[in-house]
Amino acid sequence: MKNKFFYILPSFNEGKNIKSLLNKFNKFYKNKKDTVEIIFVDDGSTDNSLIILSKLKKKLLKKLKSKF
Repeated sequence: MKNKFFYILPSFNEGKNIKSLLNKFNKFYKNKKDTVEIIFVDDGSTDNSLIILSKLKKKLLKKLKSKF
């Protein structure tokens, strides 16, 4: 059975932790058939959270497009 999970995560000033968190999600779901959608909510971080999220999004989209 394929499940779909949604995670809504606050990311206020979490720039140092975002990549590590995504790697943990990836490792956990890597061999599962589940679908995962992660939504980060950033409400005015003063660190580089938004920049990191934008770069990771571009990298992930590029990776996904290369699979199809």
